[in-house]
Amino acid sequence: MTVLLLFASVCPAAVIVVEPTNGQYQTIQRAVDVLQPGDTCVIKAGIYREVIRFSHRGNEENPTVIHGEPGVVLSGLDTIKPEWKPVRTGIYKSHVKTPIRQLFVDGELMTPARWPDMPFEKKWDNATWRAAAKGTRPELMVDPALAESNIDWTGAMAILNVGSFRTFRRRV
Repeated sequence: MTVLLLFASVCPAAVIVVEPTNGQYQTIQRAVDVLQPGDTCVIKAGIYREVIRFSHRGNEENPTVIHGEPGVVLSGLDTIKPEWKPVRTGIYKSHVKTPIRQLFVDGELMTPARWPDMPFEKKWDNATWRAAAKGTRPELMVDPALAESNIDWTGAMAILNVGSFRTFRRRV
């Protein structure tokens, strides 16, 4: 008589903890990389600045669970620490190597310096925009008031909205 014994091995699901300062894992990506079907990833409060790519997935019987506790922030923003130099009242400048699309200071979106200066909420009100003078073309902006502003615009980036969906960007 032959007896066949089968032993089923059950692997308990893992609970993986992510905490930015002293957790088992300090980035969500590192935790996600080791997740197996049935595992749970608990993300502790903090700001996580990372791109997350999922290479493992759960299944219907053993779903993978990712749980963020209150206070978890996934941010696409990078932190920079430039040396700011005042240009004039309320205007600062700095050199950074990374292209900047938006700038936030203490969580508030900063408005790029522009001329004529106007409140951010009026930026789409073309009645507040300067009109170009005769002789303006895509490579040349003519505006006597701009010249009279007594501001050195050398190196500034000019963005000219010259018609319906026609915008030109040029360095001054």
